[in-house]
Amino acid sequence: MSQAAGHERTAHWFKSTLSNALRQCEKTFTIVSLELADRTPAALLHASALFFVPDMAQAVREFYRVLKPGARVGFTSFGAGFLHPVSALLTARLEHHSVSGAQPPVARLADPDVCKRLLENAGFTDVQVISEQVGCHLSSFSERWLEIRAGLEGLPLERLPADVVERIRQEHEAELEGLFTSDGLWINVPANFAFGTKLLTA
Repeated sequence: MSQAAGHERTAHWFKSTLSNALRQCEKTFTIVSLELADRTPAALLHASALFFVPDMAQAVREFYRVLKPGARVGFTSFGAGFLHPVSALLTARLEHHSVSGAQPPVARLADPDVCKRLLENAGFTDVQVISEQVGCHLSSFSERWLEIRAGLEGLPLERLPADVVERIRQEHEAELEGLFTSDGLWINVPANFAFGTKLLTA
């Protein structure tokens, strides 16, 4: 897949990935034992959820098992600095109210070399990892707050009283105010796109 294909994944898609990954989390753990016969799919794509799987190496070996010889595999992950600094500020704000923040384990695949080794160790060849910035600017705090409430970051808020949630919202809005520019609030989304090919003779 060309580098241009990475650009086709829009900022909106990445903004919703965390909540989608969370909803699919119960399914990701079956990925280490796919209900597919050997050498069946011609391609396999896994979007920004592999880092949730405890045994990522086994999952990628399973990708190799089920793919046809010559087939392509691809997975995406988030790079270093994902959602920085807005996510760190939210975590600190929650901790100020004695609430632990909910952080996805994106650091497990933040390093492109780790992504590359996962594919190579499973037997894939022609491995390529493309790192791109696919972040965006939000025009208002309301957009950021909706993003928080819809995704993994907002899970700790679900168990809090409404008045405490409102207090956190107001305090978080005040601390993010200084990060807004004429373009809006920058949401940092570095992404890794990892691809490989199963050997024709496999």
